[in-house]
Amino acid sequence: MNNILYMSFVDWFWIKQRPQHFVEFLSEDNKVVYFCMQAWRKNSNTIIVNNDSKHEVNLSIIKKGNLTVSRKKVLPLHRKYKFIENINDKITEARLKKLDKVNNFNIVVFTHPMQLKYFPIDILIGKKVVYDCMDDYEEFNYYDNKELLKYEKKLYDISDKIVCTSDKLKEKLIVKYGNKKMVRIINNGVDLHNFNVNNVSKSQIINNSRMNNVAYIGAISEWFDFKLIKNVALRNKDINFYIIGPIEKGISIEEFNGLTNINIIGSIPYEEVPKVLYSVDVAIMPFILNDLIKAVNPVKIYEYLAMGKNVLAIRYSETEKFSEHVDLYSNEDEFEYKLRNLLNKNVDIKERIDYAKDHSWEKRVKEFYRFITD
Repeated sequence: MNNILYMSFVDWFWIKQRPQHFVEFLSEDNKVVYFCMQAWRKNSNTIIVNNDSKHEVNLSIIKKGNLTVSRKKVLPLHRKYKFIENINDKITEARLKKLDKVNNFNIVVFTHPMQLKYFPIDILIGKKVVYDCMDDYEEFNYYDNKELLKYEKKLYDISDKIVCTSDKLKEKLIVKYGNKKMVRIINNGVDLHNFNVNNVSKSQIINNSRMNNVAYIGAISEWFDFKLIKNVALRNKDINFYIIGPIEKGISIEEFNGLTNINIIGSIPYEEVPKVLYSVDVAIMPFILNDLIKAVNPVKIYEYLAMGKNVLAIRYSETEKFSEHVDLYSNEDEFEYKLRNLLNKNVDIKERIDYAKDHSWEKRVKEFYRFITD
């Protein structure tokens, strides 16, 4: 049994993603601490994502068998004021030292280069260091790229094993920092317990009228193609579009004002997502193709397929991996044409579900664990 520290910028109560799934399975045979930041203020997106744990949302320490979730608040406005950021870094460094003293970690998993900024490097001596790279962090505007690249180079150099979620991420890391034999691609996956078409009921969110229902489920940010959805919705009044998920700060949805067949739902509990998918005709991934998206291995497609859905997604190298089971588009006209076809298309549900079963989070974590402990 290993003692694993898993560093994450994803709060335990945010949208359930790769980090939460990884530590849940890792903790079945290991002691794991999931270290994340807790929102300073209450946020509707964090509170309702995990309905069964509402009573835990204000806790800083949560224990679930071998898994300990350590959620730490830091002072707000740290991105605006450098002195606040420095105070937070010192506080966080002290917390991590205390955690290590209590748990004596032998494996530390980083998921973002900037975690090194406040991590006490001296405690890494004698530990196995793993970098689980999930996104092309240069393409986000949260950090100064010069500083981010400095820490990414350092993390790349000190890591014993490096994991990337997509081909593009691996290629980019190797171009920047050189080839390392320990770089492995381990794609994202799906939670087969939650996304089980044989154990789900219809969602009350979806209008059960005779209209066609189409849904997008995920974060709503600058990469979401608002213009495409608006234009298609205007020309297809018989289609109800459901846009479901947290809307990132600074993102305006005013473009959809007055369109009665576009429904902005916001975040929903994790266990409600399969119900929504069960109740719609087509699940979509309408993204603007940029460098950030090109590096994404989309979790949502695995989830869509696990529910046996017709799927329409933007075409790029990572979605082409699903091409036997998913329809792909490259422009607005192709999106509209294929969407209309999918609304009248019968699919082999079993084939799609079987594909999802071969790409479960459980299998991903087993591969991850074998790689990092080899």
